[in-house]
Amino acid sequence: MHMNGANAEIAYDLLEDRIALYKYRPGMRLSPDQLSSDIHIGLTPTRTALQWMHRDGLIEHRHGQGYYVKTPSTEECAGLYQGNKIQLVGALAQAINPAANNNNDNGTRERQIPKSEDLEQTANARALTNATARLFTEIAALASSDIVMRTVQTINSRLRFIRLIEADVFEDANRELSDLHSLMIDKNYDELRGSVSIYHDKRLAAVNEIVDASFARAFRQ
Repeated sequence: MHMNGANAEIAYDLLEDRIALYKYRPGMRLSPDQLSSDIHIGLTPTRTALQWMHRDGLIEHRHGQGYYVKTPSTEECAGLYQGNKIQLVGALAQAINPAANNNNDNGTRERQIPKSEDLEQTANARALTNATARLFTEIAALASSDIVMRTVQTINSRLRFIRLIEADVFEDANRELSDLHSLMIDKNYDELRGSVSIYHDKRLAAVNEIVDASFARAFRQ
């Protein structure tokens, strides 16, 4: 990969992390010059990263004004939860079908999934959020579809700032994720499909509370 492309990927990850952690708050203008200085990466790859983030729906672009951190809405978050549920349940449905599952070799992917007992002890919201994204990416891979994988990865990015506060809203968030991991490791795809649906339905029912909590955290920083 060209150096600028590699640096743009690094800039993307750094900026995504800062937005998720509310270092850049909702509604804030994202100046390429200032961002380049903040993350110590050149202006050209920083601009490219902003273009990619806009493409992925992580930030918004206002004509003639530039890029801004998106102000999340309950409707958008609900749509992301619902979209993630559809993609993951569909991937698991393919895994349940033996004919569709013949080409899915999960040996390598399983070793990337943290142990359930480790997840239960995870107190850090960031670590829990990253583990959630990894698990859902592994589930998406069961579909053997680049489109499904890309869709879930994009939803992971767009939901990251929300997932960081889910543990504040749901006291059993660690236990939930641990149970999902156990089912994935055991290849119990039928039960996992139902559990993934329940997981997302629970968040859809509480989406107003989740978004309110995210705003409260953003402006406490």
